[in-house]
Amino acid sequence: MIESGKILINEKVGKDIWRMEIKAPRIAAAAAPGQFVNVRLNELNQPLLRRPISLHGIDAANGIISLLYLVVGKGTAMMTKLENGETVDLLGPLGHGFSTGFRGRRAVMVAGGIGSAPFYPLMEVLREKNRDITMIYGARDEESLTCLPMYEELDVRMILVTEDGSCGEKGFVTEPLERLLKEEGADFVYACGPEAMLK
Repeated sequence: MIESGKILINEKVGKDIWRMEIKAPRIAAAAAPGQFVNVRLNELNQPLLRRPISLHGIDAANGIISLLYLVVGKGTAMMTKLENGETVDLLGPLGHGFSTGFRGRRAVMVAGGIGSAPFYPLMEVLREKNRDITMIYGARDEESLTCLPMYEELDVRMILVTEDGSCGEKGFVTEPLERLLKEEGADFVYACGPEAMLK
């Protein structure tokens, strides 16, 4: 579906990372963890293509979605200039979303950089199902780790990893994942991040 969403918050939350809350009741009511929306910034179609952005928050009761986005080009740079009260044209929700019906209790999430974006709604659903959640969250540096208090409020066990060692373990997320799987095991593993990490 296409919906015109009203921007409620558009704020910088990390190094070149912004979080936007949007009033979009129809999309919020239909969305599931792991889905995304395609964003068009204005009626002039500049830039021409919509920007696909994961849903970082789904509040169906209040009709609000939130997006976590990394500034990487002209389109996302333009998004940072949008102010509260302005509107964006949204197409969504799109994608199949995450499977949440696995057997067992232990879920592990592996996030690389902005790959953390779709995990917050997933955490909310899994906490309602009384699952134990460990999130291995990696980024280049401490400034690129965002929204940590939100995850901690959901009583999620966090393992932080930075390439430069400025926060948590130094290295890559694959190292603590391998260790965790050997020592503790997991019933289901979710992953989102760069292609090299996923391989």
